[in-house]
Parts: sequence; C-alpha cells; structure tokens
Amino acid sequence: MFSIHKSTLIRLFSLSIGLLILCIACIDKLVLPEDLNTSGNSSAGDTTYLFISPIWDQTYGLISPVELSISADGHVFVADSAASSIFVFEQSGNRLTEFDALTELQDTGGVALNPIDVDVDQKMNVLFIDGSNRIFRWNQYWNMVGIDSFIVEGEFQENNSGNLVVASYGSLLWLQMVNNSNWSMVDTVWSNDQTLIDSLLNPHLFYDDNFEVNQALDPYFITDTSQFTAITTVVDEKNHLFVTDKVTNRIIEINYAHNAYLHLGSGEKLWAHQGLFRRKVVGNGTGAGTVNNPIGIDIDYEDNIYYCQQGEVFSVHKIKPDPVYGTSNYISAFQLYQHDIMDIGRFNRPLDIAVDNNQMIYVSNTGESEIMVFNSNGSFFKKAGIEEIQINKEDWVPGDSTSVIIDSTDTEYIIVQKGLLLDPAGIAVDDRGVIYVCDPQTSSIVRFRLSNSLDEDLQPN
Repeated sequence: MFSIHKSTLIRLFSLSIGLLILCIACIDKLVLPEDLNTSGNSSAGDTTYLFISPIWDQTYGLISPVELSISADGHVFVADSAASSIFVFEQSGNRLTEFDALTELQDTGGVALNPIDVDVDQKMNVLFIDGSNRIFRWNQYWNMVGIDSFIVEGEFQENNSGNLVVASYGSLLWLQMVNNSNWSMVDTVWSNDQTLIDSLLNPHLFYDDNFEVNQALDPYFITDTSQFTAITTVVDEKNHLFVTDKVTNRIIEINYAHNAYLHLGSGEKLWAHQGLFRRKVVGNGTGAGTVNNPIGIDIDYEDNIYYCQQGEVFSVHKIKPDPVYGTSNYISAFQLYQHDIMDIGRFNRPLDIAVDNNQMIYVSNTGESEIMVFNSNGSFFKKAGIEEIQINKEDWVPGDSTSVIIDSTDTEYIIVQKGLLLDPAGIAVDDRGVIYVCDPQTSSIVRFRLSNSLDEDLQPN
C-alpha cells in the first residue's frame, strides 16, 4: 500500500473536477397525482388573477414565511426564518407533521438556523440556506424508509497499477477515492452506528464554502465572504444546483459528489452526496446577463436560469445555454428594448422570481405590493395581487394610495386597487397554475389563480 499527501489530494480535486460526478445512483422521480397535471397555459379568455381563500397565516403556525418551494409530489415547503423552521403543507393547507424534523432547526453547535430559501430536488433532498456560505440538507426518502447501515471504510484498488489504498468515511482521501473512476472499491467495512446514522437522517451540512476542497476549486474564494441569497435545484436527475452570492455578485454551480454509501431500510443501496464547488456561471456586471446584488433564482426544464436582483441596471434576467457551447456558457436571453421584462424602471425592489412548466415568469414586485407575470418571450401578461374595478366618477375619492386610475369612460373610472399583498417576497407556482406568495409582514401565504382555470376545490374568495 501507499499513502497520498493531503495537499496532493486537494490538487487532484482541482485538476479532476470532471471525474467527481460519475455513475450517481438516483431515486426514481415521483409520480404526480392526476389532479396536479392540469395545464397552466394562458389564453385569450384570461381575465384576471383571483385571490384564493383562505389565507395561510398565523393560525397555520407561520411567523415570517420568506420563501417556498413545491416538490414533485405537490408538497409546499415554506422557509420561515423567524421560526427557524421549514413548514410543509399539502396544497389544501393541511400541515404535514411527518416533516417536523425541519422545525426548530439548529446547527451542530446548537445555534439556531434561520432558513431564507428552500428547494427540493428529484432525489427528495430538501436543501436550504441561511444567508451564510453554507447549504443544508434533509432527505425525505431516507427518513421514510430508514437507514440500516453505511460503509465506514473501504479498500480501493487502482485499475491500472493494482495499488491498494484504505480510506475511511469522512476523510479527504475517501472523498477522492469514491469520486475517481480510476479506482475501484474492492473491500468494505459497514456500520450501523446509530449516532452516525442519525447524523445523516437529521438536517445536516451539504455544502460549506470554507471546506478546503471548495477553496481549492474556487479561484475567487475569500474566507467567509460569500453570502448565499437564493437556491434552485434542477428539474431533472442532473447532479447539480445553483446558488446566488450577493457579496461576490455571481451565480455559482455546485456539483453533487459521492459521499456516503447507504443501505436503506427498503433494501436499496445508493450513494448519498455532498456539494462541491463547480464554477461561476455568470459574474458581476450591470449589463444583460450579469449579476449585481442577486436575491432570487429559478430554473426551467431547458436549463434556462432566471434571477432577480436589487443592483444596477436590470432587475430581472433570463440566461440560456449558449447555442454552440451549451450549458458550459450562458448568455442573456432577453435584451433592452426587445423584451418588456427588461424595461428599466418597470420593477420596484423585486425580491423573488419563479418560472412554471410553460416558462411563464412570475416576479414579486415587492415595492409595489404586487406580482408581475410575463409570457415566456418576456412580454408582459398580467398582474396578481391587485384588483381592477369600475367606479362612478362622482364616487371617486382622490388620494387613496392603494388605488390607481388606469382608464376611464364618460361616467366611470377603471382603477387598480391594491391591498391583497403588503410586502410580497418568496413566490412559487404549482402544476395547476396556482401562485403561492409569501408575505412575511403579515405572517401569511396568499394564493392566486387565473379566473378561467379554477378547479372546483380552489374557489376564489
């Protein structure tokens, strides 16, 4: 046998990042209930977005919901920063207690975690951030079926030379060996130590920007500088995710690397993963397709990335894979003067962005207490969170800050009236086209639906 020096291992990571994501074992994608598979297409008959009753508020246990995500099985995951919790609801509003492991979140030192964003991937990993440079993970499937045991030590053989190396789970050498296709695991030691199993079943660290391998992989790394503000997972089985970093003004891609090999209570054997830095996708700037104080992010089924920001110049961006180089290079999909969504001054302090299965784009236009909806081509479609009403001119009282005249006839004003939303933040859209909006100032989640596409079980107020 021979040994490998620690510094050599780190250099190997830097040189062989392409070898890190190999032969990843996956969990089958969940099948959607039939009532969630209705179309979200818009048509000429659309009139307005209607408020759906009831509001999910403090009576549902919410304190300050700031972000939310809808999983493949339709569950609604809500990041409540003030409660240090992620609450999980059915689309009916029924809270699911089997996810209570995500409440009263703490790190390994017992310090409260205050989640600011959450997303759920196809492996049923619930991934969340707390505004630091870390990502945390809790796996729904492992907790459903249990973990019987996992490998704590392996003997690895180099495929060409036959050299042997022994590595222990959790070591840098282990991480190198299990992610290198030139080495094969020829012998294993399994453990059912409950303390170690619980560390995997409970919410735990998935990615740490300060981890020495990530430092070596990130050419822009500065200790404790990054602050992740938003997270999105891909919509297929690809093994990566994206986060926005408001300090370094960039979108970062993080790969899934093999970490622990599990024997589940269901009899399945599969790899668990940890996050490793892959690359900067786009960086600092003020033009289309650049980043300046990013705050929200989402991705669609074609790998187009959507993000909103509070810096100059454009508030909302969509970047797409380069036609020649694919996802190795992203370019702006929208341009000034060509797409409504790029109009300067259109948005006022947008806090989040979402895209649905039809590539319709939803923006929390927080400063105006409304949701703006755009077609997939970037043209403006409608607003949610407002109400259009007709009022006799003689009944109109000027000075109402929640009402704005948008048109008139000889006898009537047509006005837009706000008030359904106070400070909209996180936004998500389910497969039925229902919009879910976090309103942390009112401790609530408010829902909307197009008036021509309401299900019988989702009645407007």
